[in-house]
Amino acid sequence: MNTPKPFDLNAAIHIYNKTGKGFAAIRKHLLPLIYSFPRQNQRCTEEDCSDFLLSFYPRINKLIRRYEIRGTNFEAYLQSCLSWHMKSYLSGKINKKRQEKILYEESCEALSDSGKTIWEVHEQAPEPLFRKPASDPEEIKESLRIMLLTMKCTFDIDDDLIIRIASRIGTHSAVVFHLIEILRTTMRDRTDRIRGLKEQRRDNYFRIKYFLDMKKNCRDRFRSADLDKKIRRETKRYAAVCRRLSSAPKAPSHTDIARIMGVPKGTIDSGFFYIRKATEEFLKTADLRNPGPE
Repeated sequence: MNTPKPFDLNAAIHIYNKTGKGFAAIRKHLLPLIYSFPRQNQRCTEEDCSDFLLSFYPRINKLIRRYEIRGTNFEAYLQSCLSWHMKSYLSGKINKKRQEKILYEESCEALSDSGKTIWEVHEQAPEPLFRKPASDPEEIKESLRIMLLTMKCTFDIDDDLIIRIASRIGTHSAVVFHLIEILRTTMRDRTDRIRGLKEQRRDNYFRIKYFLDMKKNCRDRFRSADLDKKIRRETKRYAAVCRRLSSAPKAPSHTDIARIMGVPKGTIDSGFFYIRKATEEFLKTADLRNPGPE
């Protein structure tokens, strides 16, 4: 009976780098090695094994192409790469747990300050937002203003609200969805930039909280001075990111809305001017009806 020959990983990688063939067999041999690597650490579970494999998987192809035979076999090279990746994986896992702890503590503090328990916070049943459309000129102007507000709040409305808005202004919901999708696609670069700034602000915030917690338990004055420098540095970065976020446009401009809706920009400006004026009058009336405590 013929026994199957053991898989020669180094030869297979050498052939793959020359001919580009045999990657499936190499990957099939490498995946169990990568999956089982976190088991060497007693703190890692089966879930960590799968997460570690998923995080390392995109690097396999580059790892194979970058490997060159220099007196060591590929498995030794793989073990060193896995060790380095394991350090970054565990560091990211610790940071994630630390962030979850901070968020949990802050949510508990906010909940205790509000004086409400979790089961007391609930949503009311939704009511109809708009009445039936009419065909007079004032109603047409009002429908246009509703559409302007819809375009301005394009990132804050859901599909159900879009359908109800379309029903109110007397048009098909596909038209409103189409206009909003065009606007969101146009602003994709700006929204990606804002998302990146928010992630940077979040990272700076958690680093500040981490250094402050370390300083509370620090008894070494040199270490405490070093932590003060790090706190000042991260605070400056946090303030700079907040300034950039405050100046970044978070909603489409009047020019964007006018271009997509196919109307003059002056029409958009006058529509929003009327909306602001009507809102101010409504707030004044509400304050007169419900005066605050003297």
